[in-house]
Amino acid sequence: MYLELDPALKAALPEDTNTFEWFLHAKGTTHREEKHRLTYETRLGEHHIFVKRHLGCGWREVLKDWYRLRKPVVSARTEWDGAAILAEAGLRVPRVLGKGERGR
Repeated sequence: MYLELDPALKAALPEDTNTFEWFLHAKGTTHREEKHRLTYETRLGEHHIFVKRHLGCGWREVLKDWYRLRKPVVSARTEWDGAAILAEAGLRVPRVLGKGERGR
């Protein structure tokens, strides 16, 4: 499991909380929901944040993408890597305050 979280957010979590599970199951206002993806807005202490949750996909989706000569999207890593590249190029993008994945 990989998890990187802004120290201010980590400090705002309730004590003895499994950080990964908190972000997977936190409640908030849903802005977008698709098959394996969810974007929701919530509060964590004084912080107003948006969480993008990506639960991966099954082998059927992977094979379908390969058949179409597309790279399968199996995690949110492409999104946080893309945000870093755009920020380095001088474009304004939302700041990534946390990222993580497990089961890879």
